[in-house]
Amino acid sequence: MSLPLGQMKYQPFGDLRLRFPAQATATHYRRELDLDTAVAKVSYRVGDVTYVREAFSSFPDQVIVYRVTADRRGSVSFTATMDSPHKSAQTAVRNRNQLALFGQVKEGGVKFESRLRIIAPGGKVRHHRP
Repeated sequence: MSLPLGQMKYQPFGDLRLRFPAQATATHYRRELDLDTAVAKVSYRVGDVTYVREAFSSFPDQVIVYRVTADRRGSVSFTATMDSPHKSAQTAVRNRNQLALFGQVKEGGVKFESRLRIIAPGGKVRHHRP
């Protein structure tokens, strides 16, 4: 049930897009799903660097975690964007360290917002407007 009644059901929220430069020549690609820990994992090599991407979600914490690592310091670099098929959707920087995607499904419909926070121990996070 929705309030008000009759909201559009099963709408897509949006997409997080990560663009990694110069990784077209990846080798040793491997995908894994650990059913005991519910962690999805991808690993691959580009040149002499091994990259690992891990993802899991927690309903009680209302979070999806996506971790990107490399076995060589300074090798992780990407551009993150968020978009949505809903025309009202916008993005904005919040609290200097979060990117928010927000909007409304339709006029008078359900409003939505998600936040992306990137934590880069030993690295830098920059944001810019296109």
